[in-house]
Amino acid sequence: MAKVKCSYCNKEISKKPSQIAKSKHNRFYCNTKCKSLDMKQLKREEVEKRIGQDLEEYLMQKYVVEKKPTTWIMEDAKIHSHYIVNCFKDFGIVARNESERFQNWWDSTGQERKKEYIKEISIRAKKNLTTEQSRNKLRVTMGSKEYREKISKANTGIDNGMYDSTLSKSHRTKTRALFGYKKWAIKVKERDNFTCQKCLKKGNTKSLHAHHINDYYEYEKGRLDLDNAITLCSSCHSIFHNRNKGISASKELLDKFMQE
Repeated sequence: MAKVKCSYCNKEISKKPSQIAKSKHNRFYCNTKCKSLDMKQLKREEVEKRIGQDLEEYLMQKYVVEKKPTTWIMEDAKIHSHYIVNCFKDFGIVARNESERFQNWWDSTGQERKKEYIKEISIRAKKNLTTEQSRNKLRVTMGSKEYREKISKANTGIDNGMYDSTLSKSHRTKTRALFGYKKWAIKVKERDNFTCQKCLKKGNTKSLHAHHINDYYEYEKGRLDLDNAITLCSSCHSIFHNRNKGISASKELLDKFMQE
């Protein structure tokens, strides 16, 4: 047996000549704890040599002060995410929660990557919704009282895509009670065979809306004109107006929406 010193604590230990010969880096340890601590120290020295500064200072500056996402740090320092997490624990750095991480990533991401991400999420969502299990779960959720109240609140007042801040409350009340409006809406839906002209979903008078092609308030003469209307389901109708908040409805906007 040959006498060697532990590469971490310098304690004298005995090793077989064959073990010494097989050692790639000529480093020996008295126990697994010393080996783990030494490997951690070597890794830190390797990273600090690459970034040119103290690792703790680097993480504090990039993650806490500059609010760089971990994906950016991984690429810049050439380190893995699990190593960053372990360093946070060692240095007492509080990691961001999920919403903070996403917001931080979103703010630091270019427009092209954002478009790619939205496309990826859309494809994933459509794929998930095609499964019977997901559809049943969605039906249960949308049928709950809590969901209906939440959606109602989210589409009320200034949060509604059709809200116009220039109109008075009395004006809104008066126009909603326009004589012949309900019959006009039913005729529009009957003409379109009670089918949403965007997603082709069939429905009833409650689930379908008669959408004005040209703006209801600006095109006053066309409020009860059948040629100035198209049937949309409540979902497609909300999407159209939420995408075009503050913009008067027009045939050009509708054509663009229908082609998407």
